[in-house]
Amino acid sequence: MDFSQLDDMTLIRRYQKDNDVEALSHLFIRYKTMVYGVCLKYLKNSSEAEDATMELYQVLLRRIKNKNIDQFRTWFYVLVKNHCFEELRSHSRKREKQENADIVYSQNIYHPNSKGKEDELIRMHACLEKLKVDQRESVRLFYLEQKTYEEVGKLLNLEWKKVRSHIQNGRRNLKICMDKNVN
Repeated sequence: MDFSQLDDMTLIRRYQKDNDVEALSHLFIRYKTMVYGVCLKYLKNSSEAEDATMELYQVLLRRIKNKNIDQFRTWFYVLVKNHCFEELRSHSRKREKQENADIVYSQNIYHPNSKGKEDELIRMHACLEKLKVDQRESVRLFYLEQKTYEEVGKLLNLEWKKVRSHIQNGRRNLKICMDKNVN
């Protein structure tokens, strides 16, 4: 069959009624240049735009199955744009997590057993008091009292994962506070 002669709505109905993937593939190919262009516009990277274009074919297969669509081009454009926004948010979250991990595992993080000047210790104790209670107590027990994660967990009635999280977040927040309060 020559799918190029069929309009968008006919191709959509063929896929929805008969599960004709070939009809939907032809529809996607018809708009592939538009999809790639939108992806490139938002993602600003040709390989990411190509990847997103291929992902959008799978998204289209899932989303269009039971949709009642009046204007395919408009609906598809919005779907593509939203997919790109989600990709950008995902990249942003990954970058933020990496930056946080870099801070947490950095050697430049201030913690209670840092050696330094007396004013730095005073700032550190002031910042320590600003931490959330669980973070403050976890950091205090771990660094000042040399307790293990397990011991801190028992003393604070927390799971090991929570203790680790409180210590890491406490260290990061302590560093942020101390960086803000540098004279």
